[in-house]
Amino acid sequence: MTDSRRWLLYVRANQNEPTDIPWPLATPRQDALGREIVRSIQQVQFGENATGRHFLDLARRHGRATGDADFPEAIALFIAEEQRHSALLGRYLRLAGSRCLDRHWIHSAFRRLRHLGGLEAKVTVLVVAEMLAIPYYRALMDVARCPALEAICQRILREESQHFLFQGNTLRRLQRGRSRTYVALVHLAQELQLAGTSLATW
Repeated sequence: MTDSRRWLLYVRANQNEPTDIPWPLATPRQDALGREIVRSIQQVQFGENATGRHFLDLARRHGRATGDADFPEAIALFIAEEQRHSALLGRYLRLAGSRCLDRHWIHSAFRRLRHLGGLEAKVTVLVVAEMLAIPYYRALMDVARCPALEAICQRILREESQHFLFQGNTLRRLQRGRSRTYVALVHLAQELQLAGTSLATW
């Protein structure tokens, strides 16, 4: 069984809408930190809602070139899962009396980065985003004081950890057979990107 097939089977089985989120308890903190939490969720919710058209196009090309027919469908379902995260956060924002954003400079910067190169560059940007998403949702869950938001974070964390493994595995496969010098330079570029993204996100 290929790596793409394993991911595809996992994500197909994980398409159900969560039923364990106590939506009537979607009550945000009514203090200064609560307002900061809402502002950060607005940014993350907007970023999770990408259409992924360019990514899916690259995945289809890769699938045709390598004979990996499962890879494009796996990426399509990955994108759908990220959009479901956005929908969960959007519903929370609306219940909390806040709006969803329709633009933000961090999202615009990420979008430009994702379009700079091919599939490997795209996946690298996504891996960085997954790396930052995990501590973000953990921190959000710790300070939320809201059962609905905590349940949303738990669900997203479970799925983001799988996304991180899948995209990391995809990067490893894309770099297979490349020279050590090339891989070392790519790793250096990835570390610089992670540092820059962490600073911007902070």
